[in-house]
Amino acid sequence: MNKNKAIISLGSNIHPEHNIPLARDWIRQSYDVRAETVFMTTTPVGDPDQDDFTNGAMLIETTFTFEELRTALRTIEHRLKRRRTVNRNGPRTIDLDIIVWNDAIVDDDVFRRDYLKELIRTLSPGLSGLAESGR
Repeated sequence: MNKNKAIISLGSNIHPEHNIPLARDWIRQSYDVRAETVFMTTTPVGDPDQDDFTNGAMLIETTFTFEELRTALRTIEHRLKRRRTVNRNGPRTIDLDIIVWNDAIVDDDVFRRDYLKELIRTLSPGLSGLAESGR
């Protein structure tokens, strides 16, 4: 069976000390986790009137397709009471995004947020395309 590699970013600024470990555990139970980054504190983007975020990433292997993985991550977000609002940059219990899929950057936020580039470089140091902008 074909294995896909994905880098998933994890972020939270509502009880991250509770929500990040739960999300990591659920991901570990479902996927082959190849590597993880340390978690860092980042300032909010787009809506500065909120708590800082805790962010990190995991490199996984899965037989899921991209869409199947995205749906599974949304299920974890739902379990952790993620509320999607009009404010795309608002506070959240958990945010799980596929940022790299089979060595291709698939989330344009990578080009706008240096911490995402840093997380990718940690998990996939040879990945090209991190210097691109304007995507």
